[in-house]
Amino acid sequence: MAREKLQSLLKELEAELENLPTLDDNARQELAALGDTITSRLDATDAAGESLSDRVAEAVNNFGGEHPTMTPILNRIASILSSLGI
Repeated sequence: MAREKLQSLLKELEAELENLPTLDDNARQELAALGDTITSRLDATDAAGESLSDRVAEAVNNFGGEHPTMTPILNRIASILSSLGI
């Protein structure tokens, strides 16, 4: 169930990235790469390496102030990743 919710949130994040005209290309690429990393880790069920929930929390700190509509999506993603131990 958590994985399905996470996949849904990743799609929501992707849509938000497409609809934010004020997001610069570097930030857009960084957040898209984070989404891709999460997806690949879910597919591989590999929890090794840097904590993805920590990386998502860092993304909230970096982009949340300028793009507050992404903050709740990223926070929910971080929460689910943490509950999955990823």
